[in-house]
Amino acid sequence: MAKLHEFSNLAPTMKTPTRIFGMNYCRGIVGVVNTKTVKNVGSYIGTGDITHFVAIQEDVTEARRIQEQNTYHATHDMLTGLVNRFEFERRLERVVDTAKECQSANAICFVDLDQFKIINDTCGHAAGDELLKQLSAALLKHLRKRDTLARIGGDEFAV
Repeated sequence: MAKLHEFSNLAPTMKTPTRIFGMNYCRGIVGVVNTKTVKNVGSYIGTGDITHFVAIQEDVTEARRIQEQNTYHATHDMLTGLVNRFEFERRLERVVDTAKECQSANAICFVDLDQFKIINDTCGHAAGDELLKQLSAALLKHLRKRDTLARIGGDEFAV
């Protein structure tokens, strides 16, 4: 992706007006990275030669942040931060395909908390949520970095 100052180098190579779209990442004084889109249109006068560029710059930092947040929420459980069923199934499919190609073996483990409803009913949902978060953290401590722990249901996990 071309940086804003690089667009001037394109003028000699362009014979007709051309639309250029780019994304710039600018680090501010306090270290915050802002994302800006740059749309350029080559301009010309009479002869058809490009004589200058018009650039429109728009700060899309917030839109990018929201997009990344939405992507995360689509693939992760909001309570535990673990991957959700959708993402787990996508990763599992990839592992199965790789295992077929490489003729390797893998394992899958399902964990279901028996009588979890009793905790929610007697201690409240806040206590049940806390138990799920603590269980997630405890399970993660015993897994390798390349393993996936997912919350696939209310009280169901998969590794």
